[in-house]
Amino acid sequence: MGVLREEYREILSRLELLEQGYERLRDDIAWLKEEIRKVRREMSRINSRIDEINARIDSMIRWTVGTVSLFGVLITAVMMILKFFG
Repeated sequence: MGVLREEYREILSRLELLEQGYERLRDDIAWLKEEIRKVRREMSRINSRIDEINARIDSMIRWTVGTVSLFGVLITAVMMILKFFG
């Protein structure tokens, strides 16, 4: 009892369809992997930019706090001078 020629051809055609589907999926997965790599590179670049901006903001905050503190000391000194000598 063997496989009929028609059944054999039908099985082969189905296997070919499965193989084509597998190849399409493999290509799609390769494309998705490349897209993920691109997104990761872009995110890395964005993270670097955010780190630079954060460093600048920290520097600006330090300068602002220092300037406000200096004005506070100067105003306090002037008020003390006016209180004792004015």
